[in-house]
Amino acid sequence: MAPRQKPGDLPPAEHVYADPHELSTNSFSGATARDEATHDEYRLSDVQAPSNARALHGSLSPLTVDAEGLAGLLGISLRTVRKLNASARLPRPVSLGRRRLWSVREIESWLEKGAPGRDRWETLKQDR
Repeated sequence: MAPRQKPGDLPPAEHVYADPHELSTNSFSGATARDEATHDEYRLSDVQAPSNARALHGSLSPLTVDAEGLAGLLGISLRTVRKLNASARLPRPVSLGRRRLWSVREIESWLEKGAPGRDRWETLKQDR
């Protein structure tokens, strides 16, 4: 038995509207069956974002990461990230709202300098 659709749910992406009799005045935004029948076919899977938006999104990398993301970048566990941060052996995170985030650029620079402790890192940053 197929799951019941709730009002406002879209039909499955595989469904193709090609038969004008299948269309009703309730489908889409109140258009009549005749208006919708003028289109040869309509597939939800054919709807795509503009190509420039996809290219732009694909070329961006995150500026900051949370503790879980930092663990992934460093190849260590989340628990180890938390221990290193608590013992001041990681660069100081920035706070955005309630989130504590690390700058990816700063982490890269910190690693290039040999991953010094937080106090030493703060001194090295000021010397730049």
